[in-house]
Amino acid sequence: MNIYEKNLEFFRQNIHSIYECLMLEKSRYDSKINIINDSLNLCVENEGKKCFVHSTYNTESENCSMFSSIDKDVEKIVIFGFGVGKCINYICDKFENLRNITIIEPDLNIFKVMLNYVDVSELSNKIGTITFIINKTKEEATKILWNCLKENLTQKVELTYNISYRSLYPEYFVHINNRITSNIKNFVINMATNDFFLFNWAENIIKNNKHCAPFLGNLSGEFKDIPVILVSAGPSLNYNIQYLKQVKNKAVIIALGSAIKILDSNGIIPHFRLAFDGSDNERNIFKNIDTEASVLIFSDMLNYNILNEYKGNKLRMVLNTDYISQYIQSKIHDDNYIFECGFSVANVALDVVIKLGFSKVIFIGQDLCYTDGNIHAKGTWIQENEYVDFNGIEYIKTINVIGETVYTDNKFLGMRDMLEHKIKSNSGITFVNATEKGLNIEGTVNKTFLQAMKDAVTNEFNIDHVLNKVFGEENEDNNIEKLEVVNSTLINELKDSIKINDYRLKKLKKLNKYYEKGLGIGKLNIELKYIKTIESELENSSFYKKAVKPMIFNKIKTIFMNYAYNGKDEKILLEKNIRALLGQTIVVKEYLSFILNLLQE
Repeated sequence: MNIYEKNLEFFRQNIHSIYECLMLEKSRYDSKINIINDSLNLCVENEGKKCFVHSTYNTESENCSMFSSIDKDVEKIVIFGFGVGKCINYICDKFENLRNITIIEPDLNIFKVMLNYVDVSELSNKIGTITFIINKTKEEATKILWNCLKENLTQKVELTYNISYRSLYPEYFVHINNRITSNIKNFVINMATNDFFLFNWAENIIKNNKHCAPFLGNLSGEFKDIPVILVSAGPSLNYNIQYLKQVKNKAVIIALGSAIKILDSNGIIPHFRLAFDGSDNERNIFKNIDTEASVLIFSDMLNYNILNEYKGNKLRMVLNTDYISQYIQSKIHDDNYIFECGFSVANVALDVVIKLGFSKVIFIGQDLCYTDGNIHAKGTWIQENEYVDFNGIEYIKTINVIGETVYTDNKFLGMRDMLEHKIKSNSGITFVNATEKGLNIEGTVNKTFLQAMKDAVTNEFNIDHVLNKVFGEENEDNNIEKLEVVNSTLINELKDSIKINDYRLKKLKKLNKYYEKGLGIGKLNIELKYIKTIESELENSSFYKKAVKPMIFNKIKTIFMNYAYNGKDEKILLEKNIRALLGQTIVVKEYLSFILNLLQE
């Protein structure tokens, strides 16, 4: 059995996706490869560019240059362009803590050649875990790599590249590097946001759940033959906002987030207003508007003052990230639609209209870029900066739907990715992008708003008939009684959970004292093992297991990531485990007590 056959068998037994790639796929590149046997090198020609994959003079110097910026304590290295593996011995000698490498090889032709010279099983024994990303587009490679990285961002990870690959496969590494860097930044921001809003959301949810409102899902199927217009607050809204009054009885109009204020400033009353932001700033959107004129679609995560002050009809949507409302409302109602949260209110709204059964969806004001240098249309409550310096690294130059050069950023692109994914999954619905000067949204048909109205908005309908039917069916008194019973049950469950968690905290503090006094590691580990089992006692409470624990999951994950340890020192490992479990127990104590106080008000 030669090396290639041995590697093929290795993949067949251990990484079947790579085995299938080798057996069934063709390279994405029509590259020509000349093997230089004397020095084991490859001369590769691709898309008019030709170069050696490795140095023809000094491989040691090549490796020094390739890994010069890598921290000596690195635990994971991502290598773009492995060639024939001339860096193996170098990285094994230089990076003692290395536990994992990820090899990104865009060209299957090169990868197949490499397998004739590198024994993958031996490589795995030397390095540890190896992840192969082979023959993927730069977008696919980025997604796979991010899924590998995000589960343990406390590991010391470094990205590097073979310089020849930068010439042979231009923009591939730049795309991966930029997107992964952006993803890490956004991940950290999201974790910090979740941490910041954790108690704010709980307060909003508990207080908003005291309001009885019909479920948004009650409207499912009522509008299947009627187009819906999702109105976002992007600058392009300035060009078509005046036409909305003409279609009030021919399409369902839903104002999203900041667009609520913009439409009101222009004297336009939509059929629905949709909001779920829990911050105090969200209240500014609703200041000085007629709250009786339009139905509010809300999530219980919405700032509770808005719901208290809103005088008109309200429809409750339960989001998949709101585990507390999911739990409470499931005890009150038999049926409960769960809607997907997302990057923005537009992502939530798209999931809403799809699940309600609309067959034609029209986007306006969904620019996803800084049209005319602005982020919002006129009439919002936000004071816009007069000048945006687009030279900053966070801004990305691109082309809008009419061929103009515009700037966007990773947040906008993340919103678009989610919109496109949802659109792709619902091919039976017609999606029209009538934003006019925004970015292209794959899966939509680009039209001016006037053309979209001419093509889709034809028949009139009576929305009041639909709404009267929905709001007339709700039995408020019965729901209030059910909510009181649920609250009483939850208060008792929370008190029991707090006692169990306090017992865990007491045991951990005692264990920590023994550790500091130098008691034997074996005995301490036995005690820690027992303390860990207390979590199962907490999970006997269905509210803790189904609502509380998922809400604080990201907070707990961050704590354990901060105390992650991949070394072999048992004493350090024990200390890290004690600290992490202490952190978790304190967070649980604070969160349970906070919710209990809210329910007892």
